[in-house]
Amino acid sequence: AEGSLSGTIALMGALEALVSNPNLNITTWKKQPIFSWFDAESFGSLGSKKYISDILNNKPCTLSPSTTPTPPSQLPQCGSPISMITPDHFYSIIDVKQVGAVKGNSFYIHSNDHIFNSSVSQTLLAVGANTNIAVGHASPDTPGIPPSSLTSFLLAKPEFDQIGVVLTDHVSSYENRFYESIYDDIHNINVSRIVEAATLIARSVFLLANDLTPSTGGSMYSSIAVNSSTIEELVQCLGNDSNCDFIKQISNFKVSSAYPNHYSGVFMENGRTLYQKFVHDWVSKQTSHKVGGSCSKNSDCVDGTCIESVCIYSYTYNHDATSQNIELPYKVKNPNDPEPLWAEADWESTSFRTFKIGDPFIDYVFVIIAVVEIIVTIGVSVLLTKKFNTWFSITV
Repeated sequence: AEGSLSGTIALMGALEALVSNPNLNITTWKKQPIFSWFDAESFGSLGSKKYISDILNNKPCTLSPSTTPTPPSQLPQCGSPISMITPDHFYSIIDVKQVGAVKGNSFYIHSNDHIFNSSVSQTLLAVGANTNIAVGHASPDTPGIPPSSLTSFLLAKPEFDQIGVVLTDHVSSYENRFYESIYDDIHNINVSRIVEAATLIARSVFLLANDLTPSTGGSMYSSIAVNSSTIEELVQCLGNDSNCDFIKQISNFKVSSAYPNHYSGVFMENGRTLYQKFVHDWVSKQTSHKVGGSCSKNSDCVDGTCIESVCIYSYTYNHDATSQNIELPYKVKNPNDPEPLWAEADWESTSFRTFKIGDPFIDYVFVIIAVVEIIVTIGVSVLLTKKFNTWFSITV
């Protein structure tokens, strides 16, 4: 939960704080923020690599000059939202990783080659100081950034190291001793720290998107607040009970077990996991620009999403996370490509055996028999040794 869920929830809380604030009109900002959640990162960073690769290789939308953002009313004419983005559109990148550690009370900025004079680093530090949230630089002993989605961006375009940082709750090595473990559950999360992280992110995004500072942000900046109840509910639902009312209300998804399953793979009946569908639907609802008629499934809403039995229209986009060396249906493009391929076994049938625990009396009997067998074996060995010495003795 602390390993990856804390960052996911912090971003969701920051997004809600910005779009639900009546004092803010994101469409009028100088720069348009993009909130992205990547999946399958444990398998060679598939999500982030696919995302940045498509941005680098797409044909940019002609309605979106690099200097001014395209009005939302023109977005549908550009097709996929990915076509709206070019590498030149990136001014700041904040990659949010582990931010909900139970121990500690500070957040740390990690950057490639320890570049801390960028506007994004300075803004995070300024917001922290202004809101009494402890923010500092990562230890100089670290090699740079920890394993993160930002690495995919740097591999695609090294110049991103001037504008990209990773925000964590550890100054050097991981504080989370249960990282990627079944014991990394909601008991390993400090909800108040996620609220602080979400506040730090939301206010920093506002300032970066408008070329402001805490002193020039005015009442709009100070009005940005995170809903702690939403954070608590997201932690409980995504980290503890997938059958909670919050998830059922947003996503009409049948869950076979209350225990959250964030499996990301190619063999899924519905194409998306509960985690993927819920985050997509929740963000769609938060950022909706139009509400349509009633519905019972997504196919009832042309270019929309059926949420709470109503067609919701949003600029939220679900981008498939697939290996760059895989061509569907699952054909390897270049066998000599050095990039690792994540594969998954597909057995026609599996089986297992179970053995009933026997009566403890039987165990004692076997122990006694084994002891007797050892004693008899030793006795026979000693007797035969004496006989052999007698039979084959040589007198000189």
